[in-house]
Amino acid sequence: MLSISGSQAQAQEVENLSYESGQNWISWTWDLNNTDFVYVYQDGVYVTQSELGNYTISSNPNEKHILTLIPNNSSNNYNSEAFSKKQSFEGNLIYLFLIAVLFLVLGLRFPLFSILAIPLFFYGGMIALNQSNESWIILLYFLSGAFSVWEFSLSLR
Repeated sequence: MLSISGSQAQAQEVENLSYESGQNWISWTWDLNNTDFVYVYQDGVYVTQSELGNYTISSNPNEKHILTLIPNNSSNNYNSEAFSKKQSFEGNLIYLFLIAVLFLVLGLRFPLFSILAIPLFFYGGMIALNQSNESWIILLYFLSGAFSVWEFSLSLR
């Protein structure tokens, strides 16, 4: 049998601090115990005081924000680090890749299409760098762009 020596463990002023996120928002919720309200800090900057038990912000995809709650009758800090969801790259970037590959294939016969494929591949690679940490899609774009440059240089001979 366990016994607690010293003072009894006190209930936390803030419990169940959790968050949900989407691509453009993060919403925190919590339960208040033994306190009237909390001071809300976002990324270390005071925002408001709340007695509601929730706080929502707008953000860009894949941004990190830290919410800190300080109960009015305590000096305890309650922190929650949250990321907004990453922007989905499958839709737009896959279509861009398919168009660039079509231009690459047409460039075998008509060199003008190779010229058009080059910026499409490198543009897609830059967008993939910003939207994804999937190295295969980033590498695929840049290697395809390099192949387009090589194909165009061969067509000039």
